[in-house]
Amino acid sequence: MKAIKPGQLRHEGQQKSEWRNLVPHIVAPTGRLRQLFCSFQIQSFNMKALLIFLSCCCCTGLTAFAQPAGFDKKLADSLGADAYGMKSYVLVMLKSGTGNPAKETVDSLFRGHMENIGRLAKEGKLIVAGPLKKNDKNYRGIFILNVKTVEEATALLQTDPAIKRGVLVAESYGWYGSAALPMYLPYHNAIEQQSH
Repeated sequence: MKAIKPGQLRHEGQQKSEWRNLVPHIVAPTGRLRQLFCSFQIQSFNMKALLIFLSCCCCTGLTAFAQPAGFDKKLADSLGADAYGMKSYVLVMLKSGTGNPAKETVDSLFRGHMENIGRLAKEGKLIVAGPLKKNDKNYRGIFILNVKTVEEATALLQTDPAIKRGVLVAESYGWYGSAALPMYLPYHNAIEQQSH
């Protein structure tokens, strides 16, 4: 088949005939799709209809891509998730402080520290808490707080007696993570044999 140039199509009969022969080669070079396409008696090639059809296919494909199967809008909204299923938190690094109270006072402060962790977790403000292994940076533990700003985190940290007395020092950083992070807490309660 010879190439068709726009200027070569002189009259409607020739245009219909040549487009009828050309389109199956463009759209369906081989296989069952070509047989189906060729079986239609094409009376005229309607470019508008083809463009509308392709636009609908593209829009449907983009919508399917934008919301993966299993997307739960109600859950995403309840967790404060953005379009990527993420949200802002505050990561807190706890370091050894300069306060050096007596051992009995330290024991009392850490008892209060653990009680405060439990309270903040129950309120949904504390998502992750745990100690770090011994290291040369004097890091003692981490918190991930379910708040958006460092200022909010600072106010919550002042409710911790060990931080208030300077036994622990907190460094706070904005952090972006999965909005589903709080959902692990009920599972932790189910596997915890002893509480602190």
